[in-house]
Amino acid sequence: TYATILSHLDRRDEAEREVRAAGDGLSATLGSRHPHSITARASLATLLFTQGDVDPAIQICREILEVKREIYGHRHPRTVRELAQLASMLSTTGDHDEAMELVEQAYQIEGEHLGLAHPDTLSTANTIGMTSAAMGDHERAAQFYRTAYEGRAEVLGDAHPNTLISLRNLVGQLTVLGRYTEAANLAEVLVATAEATLPEGHRHLAIFRLERGRTCMHLDRFQEAESDLLAAHDTLIAMLPEDHRFVLLARESLHTLYMKWHADKPNSGHKESAESWKPAS
Repeated sequence: TYATILSHLDRRDEAEREVRAAGDGLSATLGSRHPHSITARASLATLLFTQGDVDPAIQICREILEVKREIYGHRHPRTVRELAQLASMLSTTGDHDEAMELVEQAYQIEGEHLGLAHPDTLSTANTIGMTSAAMGDHERAAQFYRTAYEGRAEVLGDAHPNTLISLRNLVGQLTVLGRYTEAANLAEVLVATAEATLPEGHRHLAIFRLERGRTCMHLDRFQEAESDLLAAHDTLIAMLPEDHRFVLLARESLHTLYMKWHADKPNSGHKESAESWKPAS
């Protein structure tokens, strides 16, 4: 749809207007419980969430879930998909216990009815990984991210956006776990695949380079890390707020990089570079 294209172009205010207009028109002509109307509402919730309007997005998602339960039942794929979506949103807001409860329900139902290799089940596996990471269980997070990545690569292809996102998540968890060499090897695959499929300046490509830079930093490959992290920061700061988590992660990573580089080669100006990237207290 036009709104989807606008969203991918980061023209999100325009995308929101388009989605709201479409939803209002569909509800007026077909009724608010028609599948097309529900889909438009779900699109609005997703868009609001990506823009940082978390509370209204979650409220819309809860409303859609109840409507789908009434129309389709609790175990229908459309209902379970909404259940997993709500869990994904809750996971990023700190409501980890509810998120895990919901996403594990979804994963069990999808595994039984759709199979473990179905795209919906793999998406839910990715959400379990995300929720586990948020709860500090990084081994479990890596396990489910790997399941999601390998399954998506098989079903959707290596270059599919969802495959790349799961691979990025896996790289991040391996880095957290200190498995830097494995993370770096996968990060090379991630960036190479993304560079072949995404335009230069794309936000996801910048995020993937950020992850690769972080793995290089931990392996003391400082020049490679600097190149990736600076490029990632320049792209992200041009399209995201200064307090966005990926912008902050890029700044934090650059500060850490230059401090590590200074420890390796004192009196080379790296300490001064580190000070310029020092996160605000």
